[in-house]
Amino acid sequence: MADETITTPPDRSPADQQPAWREDFPIDWPQDQYVERRDFMKFLVLTSGALAVGQLWIAGPPSRPLPRILVEIRGEDVYAIGVEVRTV
Repeated sequence: MADETITTPPDRSPADQQPAWREDFPIDWPQDQYVERRDFMKFLVLTSGALAVGQLWIAGPPSRPLPRILVEIRGEDVYAIGVEVRTV
């Protein structure tokens, strides 16, 4: 990320010598907005993934065994003439 600092750290040391917690709680607005965007995207991806998993869980797999569709061929046309429900 480009050096877009607005203020300097309280101890006036360079950015690469700052403690690790200052990266998560930046003083400068550009760095703060970067952290906000990164956290928002993480939240967005996790929430979207949870909703997708929830939809798959609700829908679940189709019931087995699947019904058999009876077809009849007349000339070049195919007609569905019934459904055979199978049980286990």
